[in-house]
Amino acid sequence: MVSKTLGEVASYIEGDLVGPSELLVRRVMDLAAASDGDITFVATAKMRQAIAKTKATAVIVPQEITEAERPLIRVRDPYLAVARLQGLLLKKTFEATGVSPKVIIGEGCSIPAEVSIHPSVVIGKRVRLGERVTLLPTCCDRRRSRDRTGFGFS
Repeated sequence: MVSKTLGEVASYIEGDLVGPSELLVRRVMDLAAASDGDITFVATAKMRQAIAKTKATAVIVPQEITEAERPLIRVRDPYLAVARLQGLLLKKTFEATGVSPKVIIGEGCSIPAEVSIHPSVVIGKRVRLGERVTLLPTCCDRRRSRDRTGFGFS
């Protein structure tokens, strides 16, 4: 999990920060469960009173809310802002782990060096993978599913 300053978060979600920019947040939580280091949100101005009860470091709010007891990031659409923020905070850097020895690979496949293919993956004939691809266990491509094995996986 990645930590970001409120200044970075406000810039990323295109919001106006009301409060200190250097505070860190690491995850999005609901109002009741949030604690120090978390950011939460209220979707409408009608929920303004809930801001006082949360223990979150900061709250994403609609633009009509201008002040509260804790730092705010004012945005046009709180739902969209939270969705974008989740993508930022949960983003993982790609790590190529290679091809597991427990992978079945069909004839004529093209597999680049920078991939992560986990055990129990079956790759059918003539499959071409791109760089930075991750295939998790039981992953299959049904477009080429009926080879001679008859299992219907590829």
